[in-house]
Amino acid sequence: MDRILKYKVAIVMLFLFLLLFTACQTQDEFRKTGTHWTVGFDKREIVPEDITAKTYYIAGYDIDKPATGILDPQYVRAVWMDDNSGRGGVVMAVIDCIGLTRTDVEHIRSLLKDFQKKSGCRSINIFSTHTHAGIDTLGIWGPLLQSGKDEEFMEMLYKNTVDAVVGAWQNRKDGVLFGGSVEVEGILNDSRDPQVYSKTLFRFRFEPYDNSRGLQMIHFGAHPEALRSENTLVSADFPAYMGKRIMEMTNDDFVYLTGAIGGLINTKRLSDESGRQLDVYKSTEKTGEILADAALSIDNERVLMPSFNIKTKVFESPLENPVYLIEKFLGILSTKAVKGGGEPFNLSVRTEVTYAEIGDVKAIFVPGELFPELAYGGDEAFIPVHESVQNPKTFAEMLGDSNFLVFGLSNDEIGYILPPNNFLLDEKLPYIENAVDKYGRRHYEETNSIGPKTAENLANALMELLASCGITR
Repeated sequence: MDRILKYKVAIVMLFLFLLLFTACQTQDEFRKTGTHWTVGFDKREIVPEDITAKTYYIAGYDIDKPATGILDPQYVRAVWMDDNSGRGGVVMAVIDCIGLTRTDVEHIRSLLKDFQKKSGCRSINIFSTHTHAGIDTLGIWGPLLQSGKDEEFMEMLYKNTVDAVVGAWQNRKDGVLFGGSVEVEGILNDSRDPQVYSKTLFRFRFEPYDNSRGLQMIHFGAHPEALRSENTLVSADFPAYMGKRIMEMTNDDFVYLTGAIGGLINTKRLSDESGRQLDVYKSTEKTGEILADAALSIDNERVLMPSFNIKTKVFESPLENPVYLIEKFLGILSTKAVKGGGEPFNLSVRTEVTYAEIGDVKAIFVPGELFPELAYGGDEAFIPVHESVQNPKTFAEMLGDSNFLVFGLSNDEIGYILPPNNFLLDEKLPYIENAVDKYGRRHYEETNSIGPKTAENLANALMELLASCGITR
């Protein structure tokens, strides 16, 4: 081998070594184990005092539906979690609301900049429960062509979220974090085929060393819309009654985290012992109690090692829904659009996806309402509208694991995220009228999506994110 060739080989070998060394360093930085868990909790009510004197719009069903009172308060609940690995803590704030845009989330993060410096916080995550009985936080449930978002209410929401986050950090205590799950049967309904959803209710339970009040973070995949469309009272829906029951039984604080709920996954209307259907208020209360009792029945808890690994990737997906664009033009929707993305508007929505490992629990934070089949896989017997279209890899395939959590409506609400092979628009009024396919199936969720390429772009971003964390399949 001549001298020049040897030189070239040496350069290539050095480059490969540096590449491998950098990758190992990145993975080592991503995965660390600390000495113990430090967790804090705080909450703030987010219902305005003038709820009956001023017009506030209920979000989730019909437009122009003013709230007539309060059934139970909306809250923002904040959790501080630190694995004491020296990397700093992670904030998880959950708001009882229909959703927040990434613009809102970024604003909240900006208000917490000084807190981040003081606390050493390395990641701030804002989740929405997606209650369909909360005050409009997106703007799209006001009168026709008018925003339903009240700016004074939003300022109060921002402030109380910041206060809750700071309070959670101030209330932090050392202790042990447990994880466990249970399968919940007979309560979920999938309103759109294929019938794919997770029945798993997962619980993170924190127990402080000083035996003071603990914390239970419950993850479950269902729309909080048990109150149905006829309700006009402000409410957090069934999670409110989950929290009430858990507090009564254990004295623990409570947080509800929404899962993969696209499709549309909701809870069934319950009946009494004689088979008579309960009114929506009693059914909602009972639903929350059933789910709380399921959480309290968990008998497979394990100690979660003090390790909170988390990483986020920002990505873009084409904005093809003209309704979103009109709402943005009218100042109704605060979703940010950036140039580029193809037809028809050459615009994209910039959003983010996050991968986290909490102890040995894997979680993917998704910026909207994900169809569960994109996470877990579909029904092989189901015939989609586009049989020749290939869906992206499922989350389970990317992770090489079927045991993981999807946190929906995380750090954004971009709408429904649908499988490309079953995405259908009305030919005459796309994104306005619900399409009906040749099998007679209604395609409502498409009208509340940014476009058919969302799932693919999310999957591509997630694959890159997982690869940067050392996960390749």
